[in-house]
Amino acid sequence: EHALSPYIVASEMCRVLKPGGRLLLDTCDANDDAMWQPWHPSLLYPKQLIKLFDLVGFDLVKDLSRRHRTQIIFEKRALQKEVRK
Repeated sequence: EHALSPYIVASEMCRVLKPGGRLLLDTCDANDDAMWQPWHPSLLYPKQLIKLFDLVGFDLVKDLSRRHRTQIIFEKRALQKEVRK
């Protein structure tokens, strides 16, 4: 939520994580109106996060999200899809 370019941040996470490595993403939920603050320039909904991480090379393992909290586990693909820009 603090990143100006979530795509660049997610791409870097994918670059540095080994194939098959897992990432636990724990962030605020865009569905929570209290989270819409100036210091949250790119607050994303859970479905948007899943799509973003799919685009950069992660597969969804488990969505543990609940009200006001987004928790998603991703796994880096062993074979990368061609990144779409």
